[in-house]
Amino acid sequence: MTCSLTFGMARLGVHKRQHMKIGVKSITSYRMKLLSALLHRRLAECVEQSRWHADTERTVSQMGRRRVYGLVAWVGSVARRQVSRDQHTVLRQAPYHGSDAVVGWSVDEDMFPCRNGTTRCYDSDKNGNYLPAMPLTLLHHPGCEVGWACGQRRPLRALSHMTLLYDASFVFLADDDSFFNFPLFELKFGESVRGEMWRSPVILGNYLSPRPGQLSPKGFFLGGAGYVIGHAALERLQTKEMLDFPPPHPRGDQLDSKPLICLLLEMLSQA
Repeated sequence: MTCSLTFGMARLGVHKRQHMKIGVKSITSYRMKLLSALLHRRLAECVEQSRWHADTERTVSQMGRRRVYGLVAWVGSVARRQVSRDQHTVLRQAPYHGSDAVVGWSVDEDMFPCRNGTTRCYDSDKNGNYLPAMPLTLLHHPGCEVGWACGQRRPLRALSHMTLLYDASFVFLADDDSFFNFPLFELKFGESVRGEMWRSPVILGNYLSPRPGQLSPKGFFLGGAGYVIGHAALERLQTKEMLDFPPPHPRGDQLDSKPLICLLLEMLSQA
């Protein structure tokens, strides 16, 4: 019915709100409630939770999250929207229906806007570092487009939004110019996604080792090339429990299990 809503979810949600009685009026009422649920779910997909109406919040809660295999989120800007659209064509090789679906998601300033006056880092040093030993930033540069300047804040916001609507085995977050080859990903990491990454909070990415004075003492993942967040890590990101991080994986040249705090610190440092 929508990218995050199946007919079965909608029907179950409406039944929770109304005990069905056979008759013309009851069928008409059922259809109206189904259309209302469809509208509110679509609204929930298009705007962040902070802007949801109370009826939208209730509808999402009643219908729950769509079970999918993967979510692929490309962080870009309105000015580069065609790039994001082109990326979605790559996912035509992946399933779209059922629990094996891989859903693409475009992340730009239309859905995740930044407040005026908050996209310039005037406190960066002469080398362009906003924080010591962190990657260079041009957010203070007057020639930097607003959509890009605000882009580094969006991964965490997009992740929070998507996990309200989907229950995924993995999420791939990357810049809009990073291609996601699903057949190759499935070949190399499918077994890990369904196994170790389902059980343990594992994140795969371009890991940058810690340096003296760096904000994150455990290092962090570079965001542009993308990182993959497994199911267990996604579930822990949505809880309030105290996290007990596993040690690094002994097979350094293969699947590496880095502490979940690396992802959190990277995202927060860019917010």
